[in-house]
Amino acid sequence: MVNIDLYKEFYFFEINRKNELNNAVNIPVLILSVIVSIHFFVFSQTMSCLLSVVGKVFASFTFLSISFSIYYLLKSFLNFHKAHTYREIPPMTEVYNYEKKLNKSETFDTFLIEEFSDCASHNFEINKTRTEDLAKAKKGIFIGLITTFIFSIIYILSIL
Repeated sequence: MVNIDLYKEFYFFEINRKNELNNAVNIPVLILSVIVSIHFFVFSQTMSCLLSVVGKVFASFTFLSISFSIYYLLKSFLNFHKAHTYREIPPMTEVYNYEKKLNKSETFDTFLIEEFSDCASHNFEINKTRTEDLAKAKKGIFIGLITTFIFSIIYILSIL
């Protein structure tokens, strides 16, 4: 007896993971918006020449890290021009018609296992790549947060 539940659970796990990855983009985008807003605010204030130079250096590092993060966020979420194509099991009418055509010697479970296995394996590879890209984007965001934090501390100390 083959345990079809294992294949079915793996398939649905990958579908749920797809939805989680789609939702995982929201917080990084919010953090990037906060970083950019802080920089715009600080640069809109009057600063000494030295603080302006230091700010531009930190802003350059922040810009590079934000660009890096945006690249990998776009790659994770949209895959640029070539969208992520997930596989799904066939519509139930096709499954039902296939089951009706089977011989007595063929098993319907084998068909379902093949479908679940094929779809889940394909979706796993997509989700793995998306997860890796999202992790890279978070590294860039972390660097941007650090440079923004240091620059903000320097700015605050300069106005005291």
